Amino acid sequence: MPRFVDVNEVIDIQAEWWGKKETATIRKFNYGDRQYLAGQAVRVGIATKDGAGEAITDIELDAMNLALVERGLVAWTDPDGEPLEVTRAAIEALTDKDGDYILGEIRKFNPRRRRGADEQANFPGGPGGGDQERDGAAAAA
Repeated sequence: MPRFVDVNEVIDIQAEWWGKKETATIRKFNYGDRQYLAGQAVRVGIATKDGAGEAITDIELDAMNLALVERGLVAWTDPDGEPLEVTRAAIEALTDKDGDYILGEIRKFNPRRRRGADEQANFPGGPGGGDQERDGAAAAA
């Protein structure tokens, strides 16, 4: 198993309703991406925690989803096949249908990572520590 995620590990995706030349390129998350996303998830959780322990709201979930798309979207093209700039403003301007499609494809390409039993045993707080630990960024993904 390789030690590093290949920066070229990308796929092109295309929604069935997009033009023939319109694509988006998404990439695999590496350790740094997962740690960044875990930090975003923690900030979202802390910002929404109140005395009653209320659940994360849709607004905070949207912020997490934006972070996932920002981290996972490498490039995209318009219907004429011309490159578009990948910016947060451009991502925010997507229709719900297109944004949800890209987010879903990023999640499929970066599945949740669960620790195996032997890896779990070596995890800080390991054996007998309650529920199986999982990667926090992947939980948000």
